[in-house]
Amino acid sequence: MIEVPEASISHEVLRVSFSSSGIYSVTVSDSMGSPVYISSLPADGLEYSYDLSGIGEGAFTLTLEGPSGEYEGVFNI
Repeated sequence: MIEVPEASISHEVLRVSFSSSGIYSVTVSDSMGSPVYISSLPADGLEYSYDLSGIGEGAFTLTLEGPSGEYEGVFNI
């Protein structure tokens, strides 16, 4: 069974966690579709935190892509 990654944002801190293993890419794009944050991480059951305070304000899209597929969500800062 493939586990779906989980993500949340609070006080400009993005938290991402994975139950499955493999390498995932994390991309945050602005409302024009331009990437403002890109990272890769091993999905080994841990939770990762990212400080997004430097990306500005507005609507952003979070894309998580890895072995279990691609997941996308929209958030505002």
